[in-house]
Amino acid sequence: MGGVKLIKLLLLLWLFLNYHKTEMFPQKISQKAIVKNITETEIMVEICSEEACSACRAKATCSMGNDGVRTAVVPNHSFPLTIGQEVNVSIKRTAGMKAVLTAYAVPIVLIVVSLLVLQATGINELNSGLITLGVVALYYIVLRLFRRKVEHGIAVELETES
Repeated sequence: MGGVKLIKLLLLLWLFLNYHKTEMFPQKISQKAIVKNITETEIMVEICSEEACSACRAKATCSMGNDGVRTAVVPNHSFPLTIGQEVNVSIKRTAGMKAVLTAYAVPIVLIVVSLLVLQATGINELNSGLITLGVVALYYIVLRLFRRKVEHGIAVELETES
C-alpha cells in the first residue's frame, strides 16, 4: 500500500511542477501600473489591482486585496517614460515560482525538518519549537542580507502601452 501512495505523491508533484507549462497559462505574469517617480537608477510604479480583486473570494486574506494599490521599484534602463504614464509590470512565471518557493516553501521545509530532527534527538517540545523559530528567523535574516542577489534572479520588466 505504501508504494501506491508514493506513486500518487510523485504523480502529484510532477503535475504541480509541469502545471505552469501548459498553454492556458501565460509565460509572464503582468499587471497594469502607473509611473509615479523616475530617477536615474529606478522607476517607482503604483500597481492598481482593483479590477482583479473586486471579484476575488480571497480578497480579505490577500495582501493585494487590502487597499488595491501597491508600490514597486523597478530598475531604470533608460525607458522613455513620463510620470503618470500607464505601463505593464511583468515577471516571468518561473521567477514567480522561484519567489514563492523562496518565501514560503523553504521556510516550511525548514520548520518540518528542524522539528523532526530536534524531536528525534530528545529535546523537549518547548525548546524544539523555540529553536525552530530561531532557524526560520535566521533564514529570513540571511535572505534579507542577500536580497540584492535574490532580486537579480527575479527580474521585473516594464512594457509601455501601445
